[in-house]
Formats: sequence, C-alpha cells, structure tokens
Amino acid sequence: MFWKIRESEEWTKSQAWGHATLANTLITMVAVAGIGIIICTKRLSKSTMQLIFDFFIALGVSTMLASALLHFLPEVLGIGTGEDYIAAVGKLSVVLANPSKNAIEPAKTDSDVDVELESKESTEELKEKRKRNRSAILGILVGDSVHNFVDGVAIGVSWAQSWETGVATSLAIFLHELPHELADFTIYINFGLSNVSALAANTFSAIWSYGGLYLGLALSAQNAPDNPKQVKSHTSLPLAEEGHLRAQFWSVYWGCSSYQKDAVTWGLEQLDVTRRMIDAHPEMIIPKTAQEAEDLIRNETFSIASVMGLEGGHMIGESLAILRQYYELGIRYMTLTHSCSLPWAVASPDDHKTELGLTDFGKKVINEMNRLGMIVDISHVSHHTMKDVLATSTAPVMFSHSSARALADTHRNVPDDILPLVKTNNGVIMIVFYTDFVKRDAVTQDQDGNYIICVTADDVVDHMMYIGEKIGFEHVGIGGDYNGVSTLPHDADDVSKYPLIMAKLIERLESENYDESKIRSIIQGVASDNILRVWKHVESRAAALKSEGMQPVWKWIPFEDRTWDFSDSNSCKSGREWPVPESPTISPPVGKEPDDDNSSSILALSLPLAILISLF
Repeated sequence: MFWKIRESEEWTKSQAWGHATLANTLITMVAVAGIGIIICTKRLSKSTMQLIFDFFIALGVSTMLASALLHFLPEVLGIGTGEDYIAAVGKLSVVLANPSKNAIEPAKTDSDVDVELESKESTEELKEKRKRNRSAILGILVGDSVHNFVDGVAIGVSWAQSWETGVATSLAIFLHELPHELADFTIYINFGLSNVSALAANTFSAIWSYGGLYLGLALSAQNAPDNPKQVKSHTSLPLAEEGHLRAQFWSVYWGCSSYQKDAVTWGLEQLDVTRRMIDAHPEMIIPKTAQEAEDLIRNETFSIASVMGLEGGHMIGESLAILRQYYELGIRYMTLTHSCSLPWAVASPDDHKTELGLTDFGKKVINEMNRLGMIVDISHVSHHTMKDVLATSTAPVMFSHSSARALADTHRNVPDDILPLVKTNNGVIMIVFYTDFVKRDAVTQDQDGNYIICVTADDVVDHMMYIGEKIGFEHVGIGGDYNGVSTLPHDADDVSKYPLIMAKLIERLESENYDESKIRSIIQGVASDNILRVWKHVESRAAALKSEGMQPVWKWIPFEDRTWDFSDSNSCKSGREWPVPESPTISPPVGKEPDDDNSSSILALSLPLAILISLF
C-alpha cells in the first residue's frame, strides 16, 4: 500500500529522547496532583474529606481492575470476545462494588490513637497497627515504583519509534496514571502519613519512571529513527507525483525458503495483494503492453503505469504451466532467482561455489518466457547464469536492479565482461540505489553511535556514467529498489528525488562536453525509453515465435535436476524426497517443442522498483 509520510520533518534520535523526557516529566507531575486535595481538605469537614478519599481509592482500584479484566487478561488468555465473558465480568464487579469497610477505613493518626488508647487499645495493639501500616505503605511504594518503571519503558520505546506513537502512548499512560496516583496519595493518608510524607512517597515512586524511560530508549536504539535499518515508506502517491514517477515495477515476492513447499501459493497470494493495492487507487493502472505503458507515461493526467513482476523463479514451482498462468494474471517480467539457487538456475550468492549456470530445464524456462513476451530479469543470478541467459535468450533481457561491479564489488552487480554481452543482446541495466551496491562500506557510525550514510546521488550517477560510457547510454535505466532496501543515498531516499538524480546526470554529461541534443536523448532514454524499448522488442520476439508456430513448452524438470545441489546444504530445500517413477503416469500434450539449443532467457527479480520516469 501507499503511506503518506511526514516529509517536512525527520524524526531524529535526539528529538526522540528530548520529547520522551518532556512527556515523562509531564506524566510524573501527576504524582504531585495530591496538592490539590490538600488545598481542598483545609476547607472541608472530615466527613466530606473522607468521602473524597473513598472516591479516589475506588477510582484507582476500578481503573486497575478494568485494565486487568477487560484488557490484559483477555489478551494473554485469548478470551473476552464473547457476551458471556462480559456478563461474568459484570457480575464480578457487583461483588467487588461492596468493599469491606475496613478496606478503606482511615487509619488513626498518632493523636487519635493516643486519645482512644486509654479506653480501647493497649500499647501493644497500637504498635501492631503501626507495624501493619508501615508494611502496607512499603508494599504500595515498591509496587507503584515498579509500575512506573514499566510505564517509563513503554514511553521510551514508543517515542523511539515515531512522534505519533509517542504521543498516543504518553496520552494513554497519563489518563490511567491520574486516577492511580490520586488513589495512592489518599491511601497513604489513610494509613497515617502526613500530607508532606504522602507527596514525598508519590514523588519517589514516580521518579522510577525515568529509569524505565531511558532503558526503553536504549533498547530501541537499533530501531531508532537515526538508524537507517528502520525503513520508512519510500513510495507514496504524493511522493510519486512530486518525483514525476509515471510508471513503476511492483515486485510480487515471497522468500525463497518456501521453494518446494508452498512458494506457488504464496506467490499467488502476493499477486492478489498487489492487484488489490493497485485496484484501490484510481491513479494506478496495470498496462498489458509496452504501448499501453507508454501511453500512460505520456498522458498529461497524473497516473502510474503499474507493471507487475515475479521476483524469484521459485514461485513457479518448476512448472512452465504455472509460469504461463502468471503471465495471464498480469506478470510481465520474472527474476530467475532470488537469493537461493534453484535446481535450474544458480543465484549470485553461490557464484564462488560452482561454474554451473542454467540447466536444460532452465533454458526451457527462457524459451517459454520469450514465447510469452515476458521480460527475463537477471538481477540476483550468478555470473555463469548471466552468461547462459544472454547466450540463450532470443529477446532482450534486463537487470532490474543492479549496478557496475567495477565500482562496487558485490556479487549482485554486473561484471565488466557481461557488459558487452548486454549490448549485443540490446538489453538494459537498471541502476540500483541500495547503498551497499553503489559503494562498499557505505554506512558508518560516528562517536555517538549514530549511523551515517556515505552515499549520495552523485555516486549513483557514477554507475550510470560508467556503464553508459562502456556500452552506450541506451543500455542504462533506473532500478531504484525503493521499499526493497533499508539504506539509500541520503539525498535520494524516496521516489520524490528522481528529478535530483536526473539533474546530477545532466550536470555530469555537461561536464563531459555532451551537446544539448545528446543530453536530452540520454535523459529520455534513461528515464523511460530504454526499458520501453526492451519491453517492445520482447513483445515483438514473442509475436514472431508464435507466427513461426511455436507452441507452449511442455517440459518436466528432470529428476536429476530436482535433487541437484552443488553445495553441502541448501536451506531452500524442504527435504522432501522425489520418487523415481518406473514409467511416466502422465503424458504431456502433443505440441511442437523447440530444440534445446533454440532457447531463451530466464526471469527473476524484484523488490518495489521504480523504473520509468517521464521528465519531458
């Protein structure tokens, strides 16, 4: 979904600590609210004063019981949603509403006790009563201190998350602390403490909230707003409009640990979520073709061409039939792998373990994607898989969110020897903005432990310039990866910053003495035309294959591929054993199948990626 974020103010760690301290101080002042009672009692009779004391005690007890019976116990025990439970609580409240007189009877002050001592009580009885009073006062003092400490933790954690959460939590605690603290004060008075002593006891227990407050803030440090690992929404409709974002790839993704388990189910459910999100916003429209996407981009009315892709071939469940159904449901590209290798394609984290890339079945996947007109995405795949795909596919491919490995040496980026192959294929490399893929050691910490992002929009442009000057700017695009990563360039941290990226690219091109017409052509290509060209050529190739009589590919993944594993262990495998059938029990439908060497490309990626921008 889209979330509108606070664009005008960044919630920093210092602000969180400052606001949390202020909020806790205001709540702590409730502890001395008993001053108002003292002022009032000087002008009231003892009987009226006792009625007020009884009311505050009843108020405090009732609010605590209500919290326990109607909130905490139902949540912990999983009860309290039916009428029978509410009725039972009501009956219990009737019983509790008739408290023993001794429960709230005021304790005798020393002077009162001395007057009655001669006729009613012995010295030993007086000592015993004072001892019981001291024990009760100590119990209340300790219990209230612990209670306030826990409240402080809640306040600290909430302010560490956001301004809105801090305000809501602080207000809730204030409203339940007011009756509690007044009740504590009146109970202290009833047990014989003087007004000053009662206030001191209340204040002492309230101060413990500061210990909890700073503990909560410290425990939340890893999620504090200054930590770049706390991800805000990088994409919203207002941000998209501000950033001239007119088309976007939406990633349909579920983790590859679901492979050979329930990956297909999860993939379809995530596709349903994506479609419902798009349908809920009239500005978002799903284009079926590249031309429909281009028409939406060029339209003067603000809209976002919302192109859906499948990020990870594990979600097709080793079935080309399921791949076809994804296309029918609106999927227009597929990333071949995510972070786990599949039996038919090796992922980039396993680059160093094997020289394998695509298997024969993997090439069949490419064949079928070419026939369908589905873009093959080779971000996330290994070096050898890149080579195999580029040698197999008869349609242009894309790297949906990768950068130049020469500038940031990570397995997720594109090596130099792959660049000319992309040029020959007429594909496109869409530059990712994720800091670790733009610049190594991109995030550091200062002396106070605050995270500092050392990547800027200029570093992103470095990758555009490097690839553009190596193989031509017609093979460069924008891969963003917004909402798919935790850290981004500090001056390009949401989709509203796309114009800044393009402005930086224009400045760089001007400094390299490119003429105005060439700059305009490059910017238009990087912003939208290059990826649209790839998509159109993919569609043209699909039409040609169908006109040549190519039928849907029907191919079982070989048994040896299903158990294929080049590593000591593969966390993506379910451990299920595949029986070897003595003979096929199901015959594939009759149809023309392409030769093994007439293959295509494989699809794979994505996190929410912004890819098409109309700046002209």
